Amino acid sequence: GMPEENEIEIPKWGGIEINDFNGLNLKGDLAVDCGLVQVMERFSDRFPVSDVDVIASDAGGNQFLIGFGKDYFGKVYCWDNEDWDDEAENCFPEVIEVAKTFNVLLKKITWM
Repeated sequence: GMPEENEIEIPKWGGIEINDFNGLNLKGDLAVDCGLVQVMERFSDRFPVSDVDVIASDAGGNQFLIGFGKDYFGKVYCWDNEDWDDEAENCFPEVIEVAKTFNVLLKKITWM
């Protein structure tokens, strides 16, 4: 779904607004833009899909990821889509950890 305006501090970047959270059972354009399956298919060439899932984005196309792999489990990361090296096998080394868990991410959000 799409939260009201909110902001989270990202190390080295400052504050950015989370535009939407991806979800399941969405219909129409919302499913194309924010469906978990659709978003992961769109970014599968950039992220190791066995290790992370794309859970949210900001208005500029930066993505928030949650880890599933043993080294990343439960941690939330942010990826700057403008700094991605498109020659790299994946961009996971380029992400920034923003929270140890999803609950910590929600607590860090400054609701505007």
